[in-house]
Amino acid sequence: MAPESDRSAPTMEPPPRLVTRHQAAAYCNLSPGGFSSLVRTGKLPPPLPGTTRWDLKAIDAALDPMSGLQPQKQLSALDEWRAKRARRTEGIHKVKRRLANGEPPGDVPLSKVESDPNGIAAKTPGAKLDAGKSPVFRGAISYFPRALMAVADVSQYGANKYSWKGWESVPDGINRYSDALGRHIAKEGVEGLYDLEIRNDPKFPGEILHASQVAWNALARLELLLRQISSSK
Repeated sequence: MAPESDRSAPTMEPPPRLVTRHQAAAYCNLSPGGFSSLVRTGKLPPPLPGTTRWDLKAIDAALDPMSGLQPQKQLSALDEWRAKRARRTEGIHKVKRRLANGEPPGDVPLSKVESDPNGIAAKTPGAKLDAGKSPVFRGAISYFPRALMAVADVSQYGANKYSWKGWESVPDGINRYSDALGRHIAKEGVEGLYDLEIRNDPKFPGEILHASQVAWNALARLELLLRQISSSK
């Protein structure tokens, strides 16, 4: 009989770090539905992007502050937006998986899944999968036709004075367009409705409202902010 020290110990497989939803729920001693509820509310992390697997370390990191093991960090506005987007994405994937299996969509709204607003199947003639998409014409152009034309006039004046789309390259644009927005609100109270600097411009005189400048700067600020958020995903 071989000495005790010569016996080879049985090899132990390391536990998986990435687990399925059911395994993650069992790890937390929760039902799958209870686990998904905590994911939707942002208390537990979503699966890794492009997968249906959860990282146990991420789950531990989320559970620690909930258990008082470490102070809860205050999320920045950008982190909150990312968490909300991750929950929405997970909800969409959930609906698609259920529909692919012939199951009802559950508690995730169908409006989050690409579909025809009249319920027409995608392969049926006359279908258009635009339910829930932004109504750009009806919700912007049709709502504010005069305001948008006035904003376009500001763009034309800026292109004459500087260059088309040159505003996109202005350093620290978000802050500077925020300041410009505020200046035009203040100048309207001093000068009246029209921008006297533009009215008296020797090269490109025009009749442009301060309100048009306010709207243009608000749109420039918003556009740069949305691009910044998109690039940080």
